[in-house]
Amino acid sequence: MKKYIALTLALLGTATVGLAQTANGTLTIQGTVVSTVSITVAPLSGYNTLDIVNGVSAQNVANITEKTNDKNGYKVTMTSLNAGASGSSLFLKDTAVGADTVPYSLTYNGVAVTFSSGSSTLTSSASRTVQAGVVKALAVTIASSWVNSATYADTLTFTITGN
Repeated sequence: MKKYIALTLALLGTATVGLAQTANGTLTIQGTVVSTVSITVAPLSGYNTLDIVNGVSAQNVANITEKTNDKNGYKVTMTSLNAGASGSSLFLKDTAVGADTVPYSLTYNGVAVTFSSGSSTLTSSASRTVQAGVVKALAVTIASSWVNSATYADTLTFTITGN
C-alpha cells in the first residue's frame, strides 16, 4: 500500500509541475522615419522684372519652404553670387559688362537680412518644422537707380542644414 501512495504522490507531483509550465513569445514592432531636410524656393510673379529705375519697396519675390524632421533643429543660410565669400553688401550687377551695380536689401519673413562674410543666417531653430514645412517670404527693396540700360542680376543660394 505504501508503494501505491508513493506512486500516486509522484504522479500528482508530475501533473502539478506540468500544469505550472508556461511559454512566452515576443514581438517587437517598429518603423523607421528617414531624415528629411529640404528647402524649396518658389519664385513669385515679377521676381525677374524688378523696376530698377523707379525702385521697389518690400516686393515679395519668392516663398521659401523650410522642412526638416531633425530633432535637434536646423539652420538656413543664404549666399550671394555677386557679394562673394567676403562680401557684406548685396547688389545687382550688369550681366553683360559688369560695370554698373545696383544695391538692394532683403527681408526674410519680415526681418531685415544682415549679410556679412559672404553669407547670412536666415533661420536658426532648435526644433524640427511642422510636416508641411514652414513657408517664409523673401522681399526685396531697391532704391531708384539711373544706370546703363542692361539686365541686372544676382543669384541667391539657400541652404538648410540639420543641427
